[in-house]
Amino acid sequence: NKNNSANPPGSAMRREKTMREQDFNPAITKDILITSSLDCTARAWSVQLGRSLNIYHGHTAAITCICLDKLDATLFTSSADNTIKSWQIDTGELLTVFKGHEAAVLSIKYYKNMLYSSSADHTIRVWATDFGECTRVF
Repeated sequence: NKNNSANPPGSAMRREKTMREQDFNPAITKDILITSSLDCTARAWSVQLGRSLNIYHGHTAAITCICLDKLDATLFTSSADNTIKSWQIDTGELLTVFKGHEAAVLSIKYYKNMLYSSSADHTIRVWATDFGECTRVF
């Protein structure tokens, strides 16, 4: 029984009940696990060392999706703050802010130097990742 009073507040059983799918949205590259969170951050973890390597701060609302470029060097994060951001995975440096959606960005996908995003504003946008510019709106 998950409501067993033997589990104190904050126990693993309690966390299991309240965790949402968005709380764990990982991307894995080399020895690095990248997660995103409702706390507006993404984080790179060393799988081998079991510790945090970088925290990616900059969004003002929950991160909704993450993806990596083909070289696993750039992290893309989308957010309920209507933006997408790109980050240098190794350094944590913010590279580009993609602006154009008028509501939460729900999902992103990287393919052949282009980034595709869908939003609660009922649009899909195509972005040139080299310049951060939207090239097409559906």
